[in-house]
Amino acid sequence: MLLFGAIAIGCFVGAASSSRLQGRDTQLGLRAVLLTNGVWLVLQALGLLTTDELLSNALYIGGLIAGLTGVGAWVYFVSAYTGRSYHRDRRIRGLAVGVYVGLLVVKLTNPLYGLYVSTELLQTPYPHLVVQPELFYWVSFSLTYTLVAISFYWLIETFRNSSSPTAGLGGLAVLSLFPVVPRAAIEVFSNELLPPILLGLSFEPIGVTVFLLGVLVFVEEPFRQVEQSARSKFFDEADDATFVYNTDERLVEMNKQAKQLEARLGVDCQTVTGFEQAFRPIGSDADADAVVVESDGDTRYYDVTANQMSAGSERIGVVASVRDITDRRARKQDLELKERAMDEATVGITVSDPTTEDNP
Repeated sequence: MLLFGAIAIGCFVGAASSSRLQGRDTQLGLRAVLLTNGVWLVLQALGLLTTDELLSNALYIGGLIAGLTGVGAWVYFVSAYTGRSYHRDRRIRGLAVGVYVGLLVVKLTNPLYGLYVSTELLQTPYPHLVVQPELFYWVSFSLTYTLVAISFYWLIETFRNSSSPTAGLGGLAVLSLFPVVPRAAIEVFSNELLPPILLGLSFEPIGVTVFLLGVLVFVEEPFRQVEQSARSKFFDEADDATFVYNTDERLVEMNKQAKQLEARLGVDCQTVTGFEQAFRPIGSDADADAVVVESDGDTRYYDVTANQMSAGSERIGVVASVRDITDRRARKQDLELKERAMDEATVGITVSDPTTEDNP
């Protein structure tokens, strides 16, 4: 009980603390996960204190609802954190809400119809509910564990693909999966074979909380860097070469266009200083003329922009982008030359298109 209460307090403190994660959706998802897990832990702790079966059932069902809500919040958070857009897809959100409401109704009406679980309050070795799963328990169990497995795959894949050091984050992610062990034991073995501490309790919120509080306390900076570097489709497929720098002015991520640009020009943009030497000082007039770069006797023109990233009043990094406008500039100059020639001509000039049938 003390363990659950202490971790619940950690959840509420973490949710109330100012998050320095960049994305609004990421911050919202993080707070929602911590709050729902905190509520779930509190309800379980209270369930250990009561000897009334009706109240114990109510606390158990309340915990299940908080847990189901927490799964939705977790998937929302991971989708936003890893740069995906599932949490913003209206069709997916509509389907998720429909499934959530359906399971919510089944859980709330369980005392009437018993479609989710059958329960019995036992007093030894301490007050706890003995739970007998019914049909919709397995439906909910399968769905939520599938969603959690998919979200952890997204998370691990993002850690693996990130250029930032993620060993600590990966270790915490693996550690957070430890509730799978007691959950599997509860489903496989009879109560007589299990340690008393496993009876009537759910350890899933502890695993998620250990991960989130662990990264916020011990490895927050890599956690933030991975969020900043999580590759969205827009980032990877953008026409511009994009460089992302942290507050230490060191590169934390760049897309493939940026890597190709570095190789083509033979420049090193691993720091803000290197970027400024290759192009222009960050913070200079964004409307200035195109940057001219000479490379192997070839003159290229680039449009360079840089923007400060901030969370509230706190500066958290810089995003710089470089676009090759050499061809566009050449076309513009050619068009200006032709327009000037036509304006200064002393004879009439007709412009026609030979590809059309009504060409004069």
